[in-house]
Amino acid sequence: MEKGDVIYLNSGEIVKSIIPSVVVNGNKSDDWDYLIRKDVVIGQLLKSTTGGDVQLKKVTFDIINAFSKNKFNIDYEDAMSFVKSKVESPEIEHSFIAPEGEYLVIDAKMDGGSTDGGMSGHDSWPNGFHIYCKKLTIHGEYDPNGIEIDFWQTGIYTPILNKLPIRSMSITYK
Repeated sequence: MEKGDVIYLNSGEIVKSIIPSVVVNGNKSDDWDYLIRKDVVIGQLLKSTTGGDVQLKKVTFDIINAFSKNKFNIDYEDAMSFVKSKVESPEIEHSFIAPEGEYLVIDAKMDGGSTDGGMSGHDSWPNGFHIYCKKLTIHGEYDPNGIEIDFWQTGIYTPILNKLPIRSMSITYK
């Protein structure tokens, strides 16, 4: 497999993707912008709901930062009190899905191995063939904002998928 190959990922296949932490952790996440790399199942919707408290915290910190940038001080309690007096706190649903369909291989390389003893100082492991892809549109066209996923074709890594290209696309950079 090489850059420009197009593969079809079926529902139920496992890949890795970078997703917002709040989708997985819901209200346990204090960092609404934090991204995590996680195994996802193609076609499976990941969903969580955050209560308004998370959103109120975000707005409160935004106010504190705005004050600070203008050389004013406001403490957390005062800012939160102000926000609560002005804003309702609805629940917000967060979701992520890597849909079934065509994905363009954007990189394919040997990756991940170690010959320096690993964490224990005694382990070495070989590289594996690492495939990075971007979801195409439903019309099979390149989407610069398409979901990015990755998987391994060889090695001791997970997830491993053995896919064959269904077609190729040319990639040009401007």
